[in-house]
Amino acid sequence: MVGAGRLAEAFCRAMVLTPGSNAHLSIHARSPEKSRSWTGALNIPVFHRVEDWPPNPGWVFLAVPDSALSGMPDLLADAALGPDTLVWHAAGAVPLEAIQARAGQRAYRHAVAWPMMSFAGGENNTLDWTEVPWCLEGAADALDHMEALLKPLGGRMQRSDARQRKQLHLAAVWANNFPAYCFGVAAALLREQGIPQDMMLPIIRQSALRLTGQGDPFDWLTGPALRGDAPTMQAHLELMQDHPEWAALYRSLSAAIAGRAKGAADVADPAPTAPED
Repeated sequence: MVGAGRLAEAFCRAMVLTPGSNAHLSIHARSPEKSRSWTGALNIPVFHRVEDWPPNPGWVFLAVPDSALSGMPDLLADAALGPDTLVWHAAGAVPLEAIQARAGQRAYRHAVAWPMMSFAGGENNTLDWTEVPWCLEGAADALDHMEALLKPLGGRMQRSDARQRKQLHLAAVWANNFPAYCFGVAAALLREQGIPQDMMLPIIRQSALRLTGQGDPFDWLTGPALRGDAPTMQAHLELMQDHPEWAALYRSLSAAIAGRAKGAADVADPAPTAPED
């Protein structure tokens, strides 16, 4: 394992504690002392020199920031990797080719296994990995190895090509990052009036639970923009006078919702066509 951040720690804990994983782990970290608190508890050795790695590892997980992945083949040039070693990264938007062996280097297999889950919070150590879906990309033999490695964790695995993974990553931004910003706006608005932010939890849970069905989420839209309630929207905008960036986002999203409402109305009640001469 290269890296000792939140994802590395969460994955190592899962592999060590999951029956049947048969994982013999070691960590490569630039600052080994920063990871001692958890690697020591898990009895995982930590190296800071590639030359000290065990030879011919079965796999190498590059759990490093996206911006560092392009430099990993240079790091691996000094490692005793075998042709069957699987080198993989977990970034949703970084190309598979970023980690392939450079010309003149020892050949190794490479793949992507992106866990479609956020690791930004403090709940990583209690994460239920059976609920984590993995998006996989690579050659068939590399993915066979990847699936065998991840199978004990119990999560769903989806093979994809580069285009599909890009689309999945874009969808995840819409489903996770943008809503997180909107939740932040909602919480800030509540704090301005001394209202506990957990007042929003039931409606947030309701929206999330609806995703378990097979319907189109666009069909769940409600609110003033959908029904063209201009007075209510104007009142909302006045409440955000001190937050122009939130007001701008409110206008954009409201316009998009209104546009969908108009499109749906046009489909339901199409304009009559003129009779032919």
